[in-house]
Amino acid sequence: MRIVTAALLSIALDSVGAGALAISASPAELGTLSRPFSADSPWNTPIDQSHTEYSDPTSNENRQFRDTSLANSWIHTENLLFRTPVDAPLVRWNFNTLNSLGKFSSNGTLQIKTPTNLRITHGGDGWAIFSDPDGVHYWETWAATYNASTRTYQVGYLVKANLKGTGWGQDGVGAGIRAAGASLLGGLIQPEELDKLSIEHALPIELDWSQLKAAENPSDRFVLPAVSADSDGASAYRGTIPMGAHFALPADLDILHAGLTPHGYALAKAYQKYGGYVVDAAGRTTSIAMVTGGTKQQLDNLYRDMAWIRDHLVLISSAPRWP
Repeated sequence: MRIVTAALLSIALDSVGAGALAISASPAELGTLSRPFSADSPWNTPIDQSHTEYSDPTSNENRQFRDTSLANSWIHTENLLFRTPVDAPLVRWNFNTLNSLGKFSSNGTLQIKTPTNLRITHGGDGWAIFSDPDGVHYWETWAATYNASTRTYQVGYLVKANLKGTGWGQDGVGAGIRAAGASLLGGLIQPEELDKLSIEHALPIELDWSQLKAAENPSDRFVLPAVSADSDGASAYRGTIPMGAHFALPADLDILHAGLTPHGYALAKAYQKYGGYVVDAAGRTTSIAMVTGGTKQQLDNLYRDMAWIRDHLVLISSAPRWP
């Protein structure tokens, strides 16, 4: 049994699901691995209801978003996030492309302190996120593999990024491996958030190519805060939803009496307060969250409620112009 002092917790007496109690702990400090990015990051900025308009639920974008003939509802669960101790060994990383805080280089090698328990996940996408011991930076990978015989990593795209940044690109330069130029860390739900039933950030959304906006001009395939889309989008995208699109549960939607589980309710509250951004393409999938860790019951609860949440999300038609 976990004992939590009153100094650390504020108790929110929300009726969640079948009368469960939501314990809402004070959020972790911003700009840390537990709660990454700055206060002005789109990931951490609540929806300004006084300056927000929600699109018609019957619009083409919303109908395509909900269309299960195009993509199945999903929540990604990955063992994705690793903390690097100060005494971690230096390991060789051979990269095809390196993005180090917005500066690019090709076909090189780095010696990086790497957690000994690091595991590459998500199949051929070769994802991983691990912190830098300096507590300020972190690394994320795309198309990474590990050679056990040489004890080295090979990675197609390696990104070093700042936990105190926005987690989004700027001026066409991405800040992470996502197609939108966003960080893979952005919106990731961590185990402590599920334990506390408190998700204080926006969520990452992945859509099938048939849902993503078709356009000849690459800049027409995304909207801010995205700074890019897939390089093959001209031929692959066949829908109406741009990369970077912001979806949310409308403020007047009654989620309290929707019969959601405690963890589904926590996710719905995050979608109502922050929304979620389209950041990537995924075959036959409309993914509305990505979770690292979590118990079987927590994940089962999220899976149970994901279809209801997807069916009620709508595109925000007016949004701030991110810098």
